[in-house]
Amino acid sequence: MRQKGFNPYRVGVSVQHQRPSSVAFTCPSWWGDTAQILNLTALLGAYGGPYGRFGTPAFGSITQNSLFCFVPGAEGKDEDDRLNTASMDFLPLFYDYPAVLDLHAYPCVRDPLDEATCQAGDVTTTAQTLYNQLQKTINDRGLALKEMLFGETFSAGQGCPDDTRAHQSVDGYRGNDIAASSDLYLQHSALTTFSMWYVPFYFSCKNPPDFIPTVNPPYNSKNR
Repeated sequence: MRQKGFNPYRVGVSVQHQRPSSVAFTCPSWWGDTAQILNLTALLGAYGGPYGRFGTPAFGSITQNSLFCFVPGAEGKDEDDRLNTASMDFLPLFYDYPAVLDLHAYPCVRDPLDEATCQAGDVTTTAQTLYNQLQKTINDRGLALKEMLFGETFSAGQGCPDDTRAHQSVDGYRGNDIAASSDLYLQHSALTTFSMWYVPFYFSCKNPPDFIPTVNPPYNSKNR
């Protein structure tokens, strides 16, 4: 970074979220946050240095609906499996949490045998579950001043293969009225940005900003 003229302390890390194989399913991970953001909370654990942990706990977690869920005593071990950190790693120094939490999220109900494939059906409820759980993490960890960036998400627009899911995902975030909106929208919308992933090999997918007004906010005008 320094050799290229950039500030080496301005590096951001993005992580991918985990998709359940059942509609709106969620469960806590070993860290206590939803297992849908397992990678994000592991990253935050790494920032904690000797006071945090990342990696996979030796026991106490089982797979449920394709999420890695924390279930105390699931393997006949001590109920307080959170204390089992011998198999996990930590950094020698701790760091401040980043100003931007960058999560790549394509919420849907995944195929149990293929994490890259979404099952058919509306994704609104599953997306809203993710956003609600993200807001819970923001509250629980004191991250109210951090920007929540969805650095990749479904592309919307005429000819885009995920146009329907893009709109349903936004509906899960910001419903037609307050009662139908997610906790993330109600409590953190001023610091939340959705940045679509434009796939150039989908030549039929119209380029921004042609379709931005149909889903804006929360989508911004960046062509990723």
